[in-house]
Amino acid sequence: MTLVLDHSVLAEQMKERVPVLLRYLKQHSEVFRNVRLNVTHWLGDTQIENQTVPFMKLLVDGFFDRYQHIVCDKRIEYLYGYLKFYHARSKLILLVTDGQSHVQDSQAAQEALKPFLDRKLVPVMTGETGMELGQTAYL
Repeated sequence: MTLVLDHSVLAEQMKERVPVLLRYLKQHSEVFRNVRLNVTHWLGDTQIENQTVPFMKLLVDGFFDRYQHIVCDKRIEYLYGYLKFYHARSKLILLVTDGQSHVQDSQAAQEALKPFLDRKLVPVMTGETGMELGQTAYL
């Protein structure tokens, strides 16, 4: 499983909402009780970092202490290309974002989502009022 953290989201929102989302998944299905979790930090178009952590580490305090809120203009097709190359084997990819990224090359975005990424990627939009599931953009 891959969890993508868009660093455009405020640190307080990430720290508060991601553990709630993961607790829900853990309670919902046996599949999420013992899962290898890849956390991808989407810092910018050319700055995407990956780390592998135990699922439980995100549920306890301390994981988000080093999280940095970074405001910049991001293109979603770069993220999709990265995910296709490095995380195509993940069963599920959760993208926690504020939805402020844009697409400049829709053809590149569509190609990166095919053949499997579009079925695995679940955007989770976070904002002032909470979280909601979104649709994969730019299909």
